[in-house]
Amino acid sequence: MTFSHINEGPRILARDFDNVLITTVGPRYRNIRRLTVGYTRFIRTNLINEFIAASQRDPRVIEPWFPNFDVTKELGIARRIGTTLPVITISGFGNFGNSSVQRWVHQPSSLQNIVTWTRGSHAVRSGVQLYQNQFWYISAGNTTGTYTFNGEITGLGARGRDNPVNALADLVLGAVKTSSINVPQIPVCRVNYNFAAFLQDDWKVTRKLTLNLGLRYEFETKQIVKNNVYSRVDLDTGALLVAGKNASRNLNLQNHYLNFSPRLGVAFALTPKTILHSGAGVFRSNFWVDNGEMVSYPGWTGTVVQVDQGLGRAQPFRFSEGFPVEEVPAVVDPLRLAAEASVSRPLAVGAVTYSPRDKLPLIYQWNFGIQRDIGGDTVVDVSYVASRSLWLSRTIPVNNPRLERSAEVVIQRVPIQQVRPYPRYSPFNAVFYDARAAYHSLQMRASRRFRSGLALDANYTFSKNLDTASNLEDSFQIPWQFHHRLEKGLSALDRTHILSVGWVYELPFGRNKRFFSDRKVLGALLGGFEFNGIFNASTGRPLTIRQNNTNLILAAQRPDVIDPRRLDGRLSRPEEAGPGARRWLISPTSPDFPFRPSSPLGFGNLGRNTSREPGFWTFNLSLFRSFPLAESVKFELRFEAFNALNHVNYLEPASTNIDTPAYGLIQGSAPARQIQVGARISF
Repeated sequence: MTFSHINEGPRILARDFDNVLITTVGPRYRNIRRLTVGYTRFIRTNLINEFIAASQRDPRVIEPWFPNFDVTKELGIARRIGTTLPVITISGFGNFGNSSVQRWVHQPSSLQNIVTWTRGSHAVRSGVQLYQNQFWYISAGNTTGTYTFNGEITGLGARGRDNPVNALADLVLGAVKTSSINVPQIPVCRVNYNFAAFLQDDWKVTRKLTLNLGLRYEFETKQIVKNNVYSRVDLDTGALLVAGKNASRNLNLQNHYLNFSPRLGVAFALTPKTILHSGAGVFRSNFWVDNGEMVSYPGWTGTVVQVDQGLGRAQPFRFSEGFPVEEVPAVVDPLRLAAEASVSRPLAVGAVTYSPRDKLPLIYQWNFGIQRDIGGDTVVDVSYVASRSLWLSRTIPVNNPRLERSAEVVIQRVPIQQVRPYPRYSPFNAVFYDARAAYHSLQMRASRRFRSGLALDANYTFSKNLDTASNLEDSFQIPWQFHHRLEKGLSALDRTHILSVGWVYELPFGRNKRFFSDRKVLGALLGGFEFNGIFNASTGRPLTIRQNNTNLILAAQRPDVIDPRRLDGRLSRPEEAGPGARRWLISPTSPDFPFRPSSPLGFGNLGRNTSREPGFWTFNLSLFRSFPLAESVKFELRFEAFNALNHVNYLEPASTNIDTPAYGLIQGSAPARQIQVGARISF
């Protein structure tokens, strides 16, 4: 059994000003407890049962800096909600106060049982696992209201608007221009389950041939919310689906139970020093990672607004009277809010929606390689490793207008809300599980076991990774109604070359070493040294070149290509571009610039991730000296140099938008050489 307790808090996210007018989010508290209980029983000499139960409770709290501030006593506000300062906005002075509250408890738990049985040439393992994700939270901002003073009242209309003196005078008089208060979403507890079972057999068929045979079954349920505070927009009908009212508890999302994943591994000893190995398998991801954290579901939150009464007119109540609390409902009705929504007052949708028929993401992996012992305790391995992924997630803005409506928005100036597919809703995203990816690589490794004071490990990968969505800094421009394959390109995770070399070398001086082992003075002076190093180098990640959105229906827009030979838009070598800057991408003012702005009625023909950020390489070195103090006690002096050669590794360009001044400019670099000296006692 193991138990761990991690207490973080308060985690200060801003300076701790002793001032109730502070506008930053309050201190954060976190108190994590983890418990794991395991029981292993040897039923027979060849039959073992292992049982593991694990649970975690991870509560986090963010509270206002002054949660017990009495606005009635301190500010004379008669009607109040809550006990902390409301947000007060004074034109020319800014915002004061913060009443944001966040509380959550992430509580995953799992049960697992594995049976291992060995007989003859077989080693069989089978097991089952049940995993529960549970996430309770409440997140609310502006819980005590917002009051705005803009100067129109004492400034007698437009002449005083946004004048700091008049705005302050309005505050003194208590003449509120506008006011609002949030109706927070009631606490939410999201739950889903994952079940898996597997059977695996390591079978030594002959002295030279070993097979690994496996089959895994798993399914994951779509999430539910225990108190049914859960809703989404139905993409087929445009209706708001509310759990337990006009939809099932999981909002009519289908669970798929037939998810079998076979796996096969083969190892064949071609000679005593040469082994051929290969493998193939099916693997699956999960849905929970795309559910978000503290999500506000549409219709379950609301804002009560005291609207502008007209130029130079104040609200019918004074600041000292406070917000009319009788107009603030305790809980909103999502179906009523959806029915009342209109083009002019659309329902705010902050949560993503889903396709009801999505399946678990699926990954096929396969490899083939050869391993050779070349002597000197050194083994070399060369492998081809590949994968193909289906039904990966991608997030797209489904309430952006369709491409054929561009002219109405751009030329006719029709308000964009009127031409949205779902005009009664604000812009919102959907997660579709239809993206694809393909990865192919040559992987080489050489490793030397520690011998004669030297251990070495070197790895090199040459690869290409393609996908239609990386979900990592992606910039989609293809309107959502077009097929996602139009966005096929290099993955945002692609790195063509990756090299890593590391070693540990004990210098051959001193006692029991090659040199000076019989000379006490020289052995004592030169013995006990260890020289270590790590060299890392990699190609930079891909970059997507973009432009300002002239087609207002697009979430992102890319330029058109003039010169298809220079899709990366890069200079042959970086150029000086003023103090503290180097130009990485060709300047838009250069006659060789290979792009031009795309049409405000269409989208650019430049693809995703056609350029790359700079690559990097770094060399870390260390020198250790050990001094034995007793039989089991050792003192170690450590000298370490990170980026020992002080190589300049440039960061990515500050901007990849061709319409910005910083386009293609590198304005920073990774840390320069750092040297540290330390000491350690081991016992």
